[in-house]
Amino acid sequence: MNLKTLKIKTRLLIGFGAIMLIFLFSGIITSYLLIKADNSAKIIRDKSLPYAMIAKDIAFQIVQVQQFFTDMSATHDTEVYTEAENAANNFRKDIEKFKELYKAENNRESLEKIAELENLFNNYFEEGKKMAFTYVTQGIEQGNLLMKNFDKTSTFLTGRVEEFEKQQVNEATAVSNDVGNAIRNIKTIQFGISFFVIVISAVIAIYISSWIINPLKKAVDVSNTIAKGDLSLNIDIDSEDEAGQLLSAMNNMSENLKRLISDIKSTSDNVASASQQLSTSSAEMTKGITEQSDRSSQIATAAAEMSQTIAEIAKNTSTIANCAKDTAGIAKEGGTIVDKSITEVKEIAETVHESSNLMKSLGERSKQIGAIVNVINEIADQTNLLALNAAIEAARAGEQGKGFAVVADEVRKLSERTAKATSEIGAMINAIQDEINKTGSSM
Repeated sequence: MNLKTLKIKTRLLIGFGAIMLIFLFSGIITSYLLIKADNSAKIIRDKSLPYAMIAKDIAFQIVQVQQFFTDMSATHDTEVYTEAENAANNFRKDIEKFKELYKAENNRESLEKIAELENLFNNYFEEGKKMAFTYVTQGIEQGNLLMKNFDKTSTFLTGRVEEFEKQQVNEATAVSNDVGNAIRNIKTIQFGISFFVIVISAVIAIYISSWIINPLKKAVDVSNTIAKGDLSLNIDIDSEDEAGQLLSAMNNMSENLKRLISDIKSTSDNVASASQQLSTSSAEMTKGITEQSDRSSQIATAAAEMSQTIAEIAKNTSTIANCAKDTAGIAKEGGTIVDKSITEVKEIAETVHESSNLMKSLGERSKQIGAIVNVINEIADQTNLLALNAAIEAARAGEQGKGFAVVADEVRKLSERTAKATSEIGAMINAIQDEINKTGSSM
């Protein structure tokens, strides 16, 4: 599994999942130890401690039997025997409880020991009974003979009972120690696991922060560099998560901005070139209009001279009848004048023809300028579209794209001014073409 291809969400799930598994493992171990400690506590509560108390009561009942028989021997009070029997019955009840416990556990060895202890007690009770009644019925001397044997049996029985009692207390102590050890183990394991969890959590946090924070910091640095206008940087992308996708998008944005600026520069160069051509064509058109004005002035002068000549011819014609003698000279002079007028009319016709050709040339130039204006309009539209795309990319970049939004806005304004200027130039060219058409029609 390549960590660089994992999404940030997956990395976080892995990190926190590992911590949760550690806590789960800790919980399982702790639960096991707690269950073990609880079972040991139940053993102490239900078996070890109660049966240790029963063992103490057995020892107490043996002492009670000895005490009651001794009192009966000393006082010769046979009613004390009833109390001795009650103590013996209590002893037997306690013994029965141990029998039931060992039978449930199927503990044959302990059953044999408790049966032996019961037989010893029965013999002990019979000896004490015999001794006490001997003191009552036969006197002190006969009673003293049995006293030594009774004391010996009592000492032996007390020793066996003490061993039995000690065994029960030791079992309770051992189980209690198990509970204490289990609790100490729980504390130790809890401390160790807590320390381990803290260390692992710190390591996971460091790795997660390096997986997330470092690429984001790199993205911020790249954004600041692009915002300063430096588009020459080469973004190195080494992950495929959201941060890597962000860096990839910023890399694409940088490349798009490079292309956009290149297109804007190319468009600006084309606009400058078209403006130069338009300026040259306007100068040529102005020169042609000036020449046309000069020729029109010449035509007007020639027309005025021709009108004056015709007036003179009319005047001379009205005097022909009265000046018959001068007809030949005047006719010759009139012919000369007519020849001159014809020549001047031809010159006027040539001038008009040249003016017509000039108007046609100006019309063609105007059409070329109109085509250039269309090209400029197309460039302006394309520039406006590029500016719009740049604004969209800047909006996608968010705060880091504000610098490019400003550039896109300036490009859009330049495009609008270019479109407005070309529109005005087109209007001027259309007006010039209309004037040329009118002049051609009048000729």
